[in-house]
Amino acid sequence: MKSLLDRILGYFAKMSSPVALWYQWPFPVSLAIVLGHRTNMRRANLFDTRVSHAAIVPPENFDLENARTADGSFNDLSHPMMGMAGSRFGRNTPLSSTFGETTTLMKTSPRLVSNRLLARQNFVPVPHLNALAAAWIQFMVHDWRSHGKSDPASMHDVPLPDGDDLQMTSRRRGPKTHRKSARSGPPGGHTDRTRPAMRSLHERLIGRYCAFPKRATTIIAKKTISAHLIFFFLPIASFADETAVIAFKDPPICSSFEKPSQPNENNCTITSNGNDEEGNERKKVSIRLKAQSKIVDIGGHQVKTENYGTYLPTVVEARAGDTVAVTLTNLLDEPLIRSHHSHHCELDEDQTAPHNSNPTNLHYYHGGIVSPNNGNSPGSARWGTGDNIYSCLERGQEHTYEVPIPGVKELNAEILGGKKGTKIAHPPGLNWYHSHLHGISANQVMGGLAGLLSVGRRDENLRAKCDDPGSDECREKTAEVRANTLVKYALLRDISLRKDNGEWVPDPDGQNFGVGRVCGVARDDGVTLDTENTGLRKGFCQRNLIGGDQSAVDADKLWLFTINGQKYPTIEVDESKTGVLLRVGNLSPNIAYWLELYDEEASDPASGKFITKKMTVLSVDGVVPAKPQSAADDAELISVESYEIPDLLLMPASRVEVYIDRRGIDSTKDTTFVLRTKNLNTGGDRWPEIQLARITFKASEKEPVLLALNAAIAEPVMDISVKSEGPATERDLPPGCMRDLQDGEYRQVAFRNLGPGKWKIVTSIMENGSVKKDENGIELRIDRPFEDYVDSNRKIKWDGGIEEPKILHTCIRLNRNEDVKPQLWELSNPTFDLHNFHIHQMKFRLATVKEIEAYGIVPPNRSSTCGNVPDCKGPDYKFYETNSSGSISNLGKAELTEGDTINSILEWHDTMPMPPSGKVYVMMSFADDAQVGRFVYHCHILKHEDNGLMAPIEVWDPEIRSDEIEK
Repeated sequence: MKSLLDRILGYFAKMSSPVALWYQWPFPVSLAIVLGHRTNMRRANLFDTRVSHAAIVPPENFDLENARTADGSFNDLSHPMMGMAGSRFGRNTPLSSTFGETTTLMKTSPRLVSNRLLARQNFVPVPHLNALAAAWIQFMVHDWRSHGKSDPASMHDVPLPDGDDLQMTSRRRGPKTHRKSARSGPPGGHTDRTRPAMRSLHERLIGRYCAFPKRATTIIAKKTISAHLIFFFLPIASFADETAVIAFKDPPICSSFEKPSQPNENNCTITSNGNDEEGNERKKVSIRLKAQSKIVDIGGHQVKTENYGTYLPTVVEARAGDTVAVTLTNLLDEPLIRSHHSHHCELDEDQTAPHNSNPTNLHYYHGGIVSPNNGNSPGSARWGTGDNIYSCLERGQEHTYEVPIPGVKELNAEILGGKKGTKIAHPPGLNWYHSHLHGISANQVMGGLAGLLSVGRRDENLRAKCDDPGSDECREKTAEVRANTLVKYALLRDISLRKDNGEWVPDPDGQNFGVGRVCGVARDDGVTLDTENTGLRKGFCQRNLIGGDQSAVDADKLWLFTINGQKYPTIEVDESKTGVLLRVGNLSPNIAYWLELYDEEASDPASGKFITKKMTVLSVDGVVPAKPQSAADDAELISVESYEIPDLLLMPASRVEVYIDRRGIDSTKDTTFVLRTKNLNTGGDRWPEIQLARITFKASEKEPVLLALNAAIAEPVMDISVKSEGPATERDLPPGCMRDLQDGEYRQVAFRNLGPGKWKIVTSIMENGSVKKDENGIELRIDRPFEDYVDSNRKIKWDGGIEEPKILHTCIRLNRNEDVKPQLWELSNPTFDLHNFHIHQMKFRLATVKEIEAYGIVPPNRSSTCGNVPDCKGPDYKFYETNSSGSISNLGKAELTEGDTINSILEWHDTMPMPPSGKVYVMMSFADDAQVGRFVYHCHILKHEDNGLMAPIEVWDPEIRSDEIEK
């Protein structure tokens, strides 16, 4: 265990590195930093392989501080056995994770690799000599060479390339120490039989066994001693056989409810921000994010991406009524790949676009019914301080976002289906933040520029089912449920690596997986893929070669699917807990996860047999799926029972809270479930099945309890705001706007294809199935990709631009009428790709049959893609709601129970799948001041959004309109 001083030095070394390198500090400081680096390296990069940790006794009357022992003990007084004779060499990975190849060790001749990669054909002068050279030479000629006596009967026959007549055989030093699989027990390891020494380079390099999966590659070191060559061979281990349990890692948390969970470079700060009208303290939850090009750990690989200094950024937790703030600094290097699209990074008057520009910005936060605070047309929106995706930071710039979250009685309840004249607090649930710069957002999000943001306590949506939800007894029961539940944040991400060293280079192939592509795990021959046994894909898979045999592995690529940056971690639910609450966010830019839990022991992925376990849904897209209940004196609170689903479709950007309890689990033994994402054909892509994580329930007599949905409480308020009367007029419209809907009209948003990888959004005002026309006979339609809205100075043409006809954008007048009327939007997808509709500052729900028919629309024959289709192979995408209860089968295939009504289950979303060749009908209300401003709607499959599928939208309020916002 490290001493307090070691921990202080280690932390100081870590925090000082981003500021300056160790040798750039004054000498006493640099010495402390080097000592700290040594502590950190020993902790993170050197694993003790000793079986016995018995203490050793120093020689009697021996001066340990001024003399060396003959056996090398006590060279380090705090670690007396380190490096001594007879001690085991340390490793860079745990023994449980290392094993070697057996059949493919010599498949590529070590002699050939050595000559091609390491041999020098010409003299290479060394212009300098480091003082460490002497120590390295001592290591080379003594310690590297000596592993004890060889076994003459155990030899390596080294195959030679054609034409190479060198006669040699390499002796294996000592007994075999690798193992054929993880199940055969840990390797024996080497001991230092000769002299006190530095650890053998051979043994240190064994830590590279897990550098890349299933490669028939040999790492070879070459040296010249007495005019002959000495070779040693280090095989690469297969991830497919790896069974070491990886403990689930929690992200750092900056919470309004507690002190920061752990020190982190995001500088979490919690300050008082006054009180609301009820006397509740408001807080300001602030973090700093530095967008930087940095090497981070992703599933055991050291990968340079664009991130916030880590692949597992801070989770922000805030109360409704708090303000969440972030100061974002752009420290990115030049982009790894340049976008050919115009991003909306407005230039100042005297500024031209930098040649090496790599801008970024922040959607802070996705899922919030919060203000963008970026004014109205025609002024610039760039420097708005709210949830403003039109902000843009060039390299070296800094910007602070401050986003108030509506508190008690501050959000119009009608937005979420509540009664007229009532207001609620912002709903508790899981949201997120991410980079949102058009043209480059997919790459930046894939690299790590994204994190989670929660409104409410992490366990707030855990509520016991009671006959009287408002009673003290029920509150006590709910407190007991929360105390007995393990709560975990789970960030789903994917990333493609293209090189042996784990290098990530954003490219289209890393984001596409269409026809002719398959994914699997390389067989022992290192050449072909096993695509049948999906159980081998534990947090990763390998692609096939493009244009060749589908069974041929593309050995230069690896596709990682991580949770919290880990490959196939395990969550352990101990005997004191009745269940686990997973707060899951899909932070992948493009991939939809079709999640399912199956019993590890009772299932057999190789044969396609899965014994599954249902999950209980508590919130979807940051909102509890229940209509707000009235807090009026005569209103009776009802307990809305939660519901179970067998599987769960999580589109990119979607979030869900699912509860997994002990129901159906044998209490007498440990039971493990595997969380997997199933094969999903989206039309354009065919996302593979991957085993993502394990959840182990320890044997326990704890009894599970039924949960209720944490429905919002709507309170009556006296609204003294001015009511706008009548439909919007031309006088009201900001410049560049297409008029808003009038009675009997609805909006159609169509995602259309312009060619391979090119898209546009067509937005039309419709009536009775036809596009409306203005008084001049011109259709009320906006037909443009997002790039058309950006001028040569990268500014958005909010005023319509100088050309004729004007480039109009969608505009909506804030509904201040006493009777809030939701708008019907028809989401049309005439393409063959699955799309994913998302709109900012908004929640929406599926429209009912009656609501659709009221606009003169004949609903499609089937309300979903599966409908009554037997043995439907895909998720059941919903088009509209046939039951007034709202949609739940978008998440799976659960049926509504008899008696459900519009007053109970009701699902709200901010993302919605748009199946190929289908139309989806949704209802949304623009009725709260927090929605005033300029934002976007788009496809939240970011490779689609980056290529045109995004459109600007403006919600304006004639009563408070201002034409400019100060920088």
